[in-house]
Amino acid sequence: MGTGWLFALIPLLLGAVFFAIGYTGIRRARTLRRTGATAEGQVIRLATSSGNNGTLYHPVARWHTPDGAAHEHTSRIGKSTILNFRPGTQVHIHYDPKNPTRAAIAGYDGAGADYLFTTLGTLLTVGTLAVVTAAFLTR
Repeated sequence: MGTGWLFALIPLLLGAVFFAIGYTGIRRARTLRRTGATAEGQVIRLATSSGNNGTLYHPVARWHTPDGAAHEHTSRIGKSTILNFRPGTQVHIHYDPKNPTRAAIAGYDGAGADYLFTTLGTLLTVGTLAVVTAAFLTR
């Protein structure tokens, strides 16, 4: 038996990591929407970061909890062009009342990226397992 099957661990591990990242993001967003509180907020500025294709813009929203405390949240997702989430835009915020630092801007929570990571992770993992299983069965 050769060691060629060890190379299958690379896409298998990548698939597992991609799946875990996507699934964690999906669960976090669903939990905030289902059990969290919702507040009206406003985008107050755009934070910047560097990406492969230049500058990425992350909306920063401010909202108040029922006790009057002000909170800010910077989106974890950055885009090179911001169309709907410019400063001054009114937004809905989903947040954890016990820990308001856990928050998401409704409609800008990165669900698309989370589903993409989950799908890619599933395809890599299942595909690798299928190839390795077929290789072992045809020996």
